[in-house]
Amino acid sequence: MNHHRLLLIGLVASFSVAATSLVGCKSDDAKSPSYSCATKGPCPSDPVPSDGEAEACEALMADADCGSAFAAYSECAFSAAMCTDGGLSDPTADATSKACASEYAAYTTCLGNKINDAGVEP
Repeated sequence: MNHHRLLLIGLVASFSVAATSLVGCKSDDAKSPSYSCATKGPCPSDPVPSDGEAEACEALMADADCGSAFAAYSECAFSAAMCTDGGLSDPTADATSKACASEYAAYTTCLGNKINDAGVEP
């Protein structure tokens, strides 16, 4: 039972770390770079993800069950994200959640099914 709770905590923590590193921003003046776990967002002041953030993201991408859903959500969120006035990616921007609602739903549903299949009660 403790193993299943650790799995749940690990999945949630990994998703949180990776989600904060995937938000980029659009630019009307130039083509935005494509999404990568190890590349900074296209906003001018975005930091490069730490090694740990990039590794957590890559582990989510490589997940046999939900990796493709995470990749679809990541690509969508990266391309739909907005920059703050300070030049940083804005993880709270409405555009990301609205534009990528179906991708986010598919990923979270996959995670929920994976957790339930592991015997963890919701």
